[in-house]
Amino acid sequence: MIMGYKVLYTSSTTVEFTNVLQSRTSTNEHDVGGDIHISTVSDPIINYSIDHSNGNLTRIQTFAAGGVNPRQFSISKDGGMIAVSLFADESKKVTIIGRDVRTGRLTKQITELKVDGWPSCVIFRDKNT
Repeated sequence: MIMGYKVLYTSSTTVEFTNVLQSRTSTNEHDVGGDIHISTVSDPIINYSIDHSNGNLTRIQTFAAGGVNPRQFSISKDGGMIAVSLFADESKKVTIIGRDVRTGRLTKQITELKVDGWPSCVIFRDKNT
């Protein structure tokens, strides 16, 4: 199920959530990068635009994740790349995919790294943190 919330920080200790979207569509992972909402479902990564007036999603791109069972992904701080963890027995790797910062569209697979275990999470770490 896809659910979207408007988040309002009313004080240093209080947060209000307002449900703005609820759909019966199933997905694995969601992340928001600017005006682009990216979702992974199986082998493809589905890239959506968000209508901020009503929360409706419009599919703009289907892009190969680079392997089987993309479990989670992370967008780089500058928005120019995403890292994807591929969790299936056949994959066991992380792929890095280029992203057009202006359009949000994924552009090409940049590289991949095989790992010993099943990567369930990938995070871009800014070298200044």
